[in-house]
Amino acid sequence: MMPSDRNGFMIAAGDPIFAKYEGIFESIEEPDNDNGLQIDLNPQGIMDGKTELIRELIRAAQHYPRSLEKLFINLKFSFNQNDGSRMPVKTIKHWNEEPVFHKWLHTVYHQSPCFIFFLKDKTLRFHAMVGMFSLLDRTRPAFTIRGLSGAKFLQERKDEIEKEFQRAALSFMNYCRVAGIDPKPYMERVYEEMKHINDYEMMLGIYNERIAARSINLSIFPLKDKDFPDIGFPDRLKRSIE
Repeated sequence: MMPSDRNGFMIAAGDPIFAKYEGIFESIEEPDNDNGLQIDLNPQGIMDGKTELIRELIRAAQHYPRSLEKLFINLKFSFNQNDGSRMPVKTIKHWNEEPVFHKWLHTVYHQSPCFIFFLKDKTLRFHAMVGMFSLLDRTRPAFTIRGLSGAKFLQERKDEIEKEFQRAALSFMNYCRVAGIDPKPYMERVYEEMKHINDYEMMLGIYNERIAARSINLSIFPLKDKDFPDIGFPDRLKRSIE
């Protein structure tokens, strides 16, 4: 399937980005592929804050609705060693729990809000939306307001998460509208998994109101990648994993 030349896409048909991912979309659209997509990350790329791959993939996928139907809530991550060799299962598990990885997920979410509707793992989705949140944070006496996934936060932080979640939902609705896909089943599943009180019909009402008022601005990707440069993380987050 060729990229669409309709208006409203994050990138236009003919962009050189498509050549990088065409083979991936062809593989995803194979009839016997029900596994979505797994992306193997390497620790150095995470510590350096490199997010370009995910941003490009999401932008390009908007042109491939058959791929999106298999990608939504079906994107998985694993890890390889920095040299490309296979990482032991125990170390992969350790990396999934690393604060620097959670910070990386949160960075992708802020750059590409609809990212959370691609993620299969609801724990990783939680960290994409919240950032670093440790077991200690889950038991802090000052955190008394229950929010996302039943976790407790300060009221101010809960409000910030809710506002960002609404922006992500509106962004996803706009993304799907242009792609020609109904966002409802994916949004309802994410709301259910994240134990969120909002529902699709409420968000649809907000979306339609903003469209009618022409007050919606959901250009969630920059025109050029330099507008969202890869960022490094503080040394205190760069824990060495053996």
